[in-house]
Amino acid sequence: MFGDNPESPVKSYSFVDKNDNTWVINVTQPGHGLHFGYVLRGSVDGMALSIGEGWAVPQVVPGLSEYINSVWYGHNQKNIDDAK
Repeated sequence: MFGDNPESPVKSYSFVDKNDNTWVINVTQPGHGLHFGYVLRGSVDGMALSIGEGWAVPQVVPGLSEYINSVWYGHNQKNIDDAK
């Protein structure tokens, strides 16, 4: 996206919290169009959650930032559907 590295380099880390919820945090690396940014993803009580922020130019442009934030909706729904 936006002329970034087609490999979209991201480092991912996972952990389990004290309530046994599994979480993954994805951190964009240099060369990614949304560097620097992160998203924390997981599920609590059957609800998929994606929380993130970043400081890349596309994330602060009005209108474009809403599009970037909305990309997780379909991805979360697919994960929910696949888990059924």
